Amino acid sequence: MDASLGMGELTIVDGLGRTVLTQRITGERMQLDVSGLASGSYIAISRSEGAVASVRFVKE
Repeated sequence: MDASLGMGELTIVDGLGRTVLTQRITGERMQLDVSGLASGSYIAISRSEGAVASVRFVKE
């Protein structure tokens, strides 16, 4: 996600709906290391300051 995030939480969910990673958002931008995730389709969900945004991505 390329946006100003503020304070909140980022959750990565796999194709079966299982939470595989959760990280606190503490700044305007962040990098997330997904090298430990298995190949597949995921959804990143950002919750911050009363807003929710999501983006689907594929880890190859």
